[in-house]
Amino acid sequence: MYLWSRRSLRLKTLGILVLLLCVVGALSFAASAWMLDRSLAEFEQRAVSERVARVSSAIQQDVTARVRVASDYGFWDDAAAFMEQQDEKFLSVNFTSESLRNAQVSAVAFFALDGHLQAGVEMREGQRELLDESRPLVQHMRALVMDPALAGRSIGGDAKRWADGQPLLLVFSPVRRAERLSPQVGWLVLVQVLNEANLRELSQGAGVDFRFLPARAEALGGVAASVHNSSAQITQPMRDALGVSELLLQVDLPPALERQRQTGLLVLLLNSFVLVLLAAAAAVLLLDRLILRRLADFARLARRQRHGAAASPQHWPVQGQDELDQLALALNTMVSSLDQARDELERDVRT
Repeated sequence: MYLWSRRSLRLKTLGILVLLLCVVGALSFAASAWMLDRSLAEFEQRAVSERVARVSSAIQQDVTARVRVASDYGFWDDAAAFMEQQDEKFLSVNFTSESLRNAQVSAVAFFALDGHLQAGVEMREGQRELLDESRPLVQHMRALVMDPALAGRSIGGDAKRWADGQPLLLVFSPVRRAERLSPQVGWLVLVQVLNEANLRELSQGAGVDFRFLPARAEALGGVAASVHNSSAQITQPMRDALGVSELLLQVDLPPALERQRQTGLLVLLLNSFVLVLLAAAAAVLLLDRLILRRLADFARLARRQRHGAAASPQHWPVQGQDELDQLALALNTMVSSLDQARDELERDVRT
């Protein structure tokens, strides 16, 4: 503190000015960094929302197309006649191995209104087989058509289930004749296994990698092979015609913008440093040239006048009409008056 008090006004003023400019630069950098972080966070949030929307749209388009196919079969006189009187020819003609493979349908089943399996076929190891009543898949399909939420439903829909360690898409439709207001005679259920091939096709359409996970924690044991490595994901529940489904949608997020953030902060830091340096140099030069250097000259002339170093009185320089020039004029007038008074006193003493 003592050393600081011994400093000249010129050094003190310049030091305080530089310190203030450094504080302003630091505050400017902090504000800019906060705005950068906020902008990057908003951009990442928009990117996440866009990716999830693209995936949801691709899935919904696929589901809508399959519900339309199920409704075409369900609201068909031949299907209603098959429910009333089974005919193996109906299944063999309309649900061949090729048609099931092209439609990516794993199983087709017709159920009576009481939940009894009328008939059905499925694809197993690339071969078309009749559905067995004891198959767990049939139990899932029966549980769907017997769900109280479907009571009185007159249109088709979808249900997403997790069974046997894999996600399933169950598409259902009432079975009735094409004639308007005809009574419902049963249910048609189409099953698609959402395997890697199907997910790859949907991912290519959406341009985003994603996967399905079970909503129940106890089913996670059989999922490890289907979960891809990714830097970050977002997981959200999926909905179907019955409400919240048994599947979760996990979407891979774009790489974090940490590198861009670090680069942006470095650029901001360099910009702040350069601006503070330039502002400090400009302020110091202007302040020193306009005020501080002239004050130092005033102090030096005053010390010389006080110690009588000059043979004749020295005048303070006047450069213009600002406050320091007015002070110099006043000091010059005062010195001239003192010098005149001293000369008169010396003449009086000699006489």
